[in-house]
Amino acid sequence: YCGSRSNLTVDHVVPRSKGGPSSWDNIVASCAPCNRRKGSASPRQAGMMLNRQPSAPSPHVFIHVASPTIPAVWRAYLAA
Repeated sequence: YCGSRSNLTVDHVVPRSKGGPSSWDNIVASCAPCNRRKGSASPRQAGMMLNRQPSAPSPHVFIHVASPTIPAVWRAYLAA
């Protein structure tokens, strides 16, 4: 919501308490203060806006988490 990249948590855009699913199109990374501020409200109710719409991450995210330095021999098998 604020663009911070520190102290990140997972936020449900439509809160679970309001029936929101734990799916890629309903969860975003949110700093802890913004997540607390939003609470169990929708972004609109909390007066907050998403920086971008949630979506499934690229498979490359998981590769980078598993191995921050991609071995050169892997590059032939990864999409550009």
